[in-house]
Amino acid sequence: MKGEAVVVVQDACNFQQMLNRLQQLKKELNQLKLKSLQQEIQKGIDCYAAIASH
Repeated sequence: MKGEAVVVVQDACNFQQMLNRLQQLKKELNQLKLKSLQQEIQKGIDCYAAIASH
């Protein structure tokens, strides 16, 4: 029984580590999406400015 309890605790720790990593990856993905969106918006602004100046 003691061995089973250790396995459960280890599994819980591993599961928590996976959840933490998943949260970090989601955060990084959102940052990348935001950066990409900002770049696309800037491209649109630059394109409009180039057209408007002619």
